[in-house]
Amino acid sequence: MEHILKQYTKTNFEKLLDDDSLDDSMVDMPLIHKVDGIKVRDTVKYASDYFKSNTIEPILCDVFGEDLIYTFVGRPAYNETFFPVCFVIEPAEELLDNIFVFDTGAYVGSRYEQLSDNAEDINTFRIPATKSYIKKMIAHFFESNLGYYISSSFDYRDADDLDTTYDDVFFYEVLSGIRKFNTLKFDTRCRTIENIIKKPIDLKKYLKAVIVSRDQSRTEEFKNFIKNLDSDVEVIKYNTFDLNAGSESNGGIKKLLYMYYREKGIL
Repeated sequence: MEHILKQYTKTNFEKLLDDDSLDDSMVDMPLIHKVDGIKVRDTVKYASDYFKSNTIEPILCDVFGEDLIYTFVGRPAYNETFFPVCFVIEPAEELLDNIFVFDTGAYVGSRYEQLSDNAEDINTFRIPATKSYIKKMIAHFFESNLGYYISSSFDYRDADDLDTTYDDVFFYEVLSGIRKFNTLKFDTRCRTIENIIKKPIDLKKYLKAVIVSRDQSRTEEFKNFIKNLDSDVEVIKYNTFDLNAGSESNGGIKKLLYMYYREKGIL
């Protein structure tokens, strides 16, 4: 495999975030896992698998060559889905496994072209897998959970004590969306913190809310899924207007998740 998920060792990002002045007292943002709502392609894991088992199981990743689950801190980043189902998962420390400072799928797909050209090892873009470091990451690059959710990074050029290391300066360039390099393929997934998990996620234990199409919420498999959960899970429904309801639904999901966060005091 071109990329190997290694055991974590200290990176420049950890050194950057070790500043004691960073605020890590903000509310923890949930983990988000978003999947296809219906079986439309043989190459994807789809929602009814999770409805039947009440767990999210690792599946083979063609980037790292092992069975993994991809979750994203706070943001429904994965877009290529049909009638998407968005699982809002408790950010329990035991579910934090391998934290990358951006979406690795977009990185491997050369969406951050300059990073791909310069970084020898994808593992250099990691931070320790703890709630504290996630919050420090958000505080440093986005100032608040709200800034992170709406992809509003602060202007790095206003920072007086910025260390001129490759990881720091160029990452600010990417996060800020500054097209300093004409060849840069900008992609907002660079502003999404990724958590890669190697073990199953028990939805009965960790699921806090689920965003689902109104049509799918009426199916027996979904009703049974909710009924079999041991804890109360908030069901948030969206409407669809197209049978190929993929990207059309993403904006609505982001708005509904924003409203959920505001209600829960997360933003």
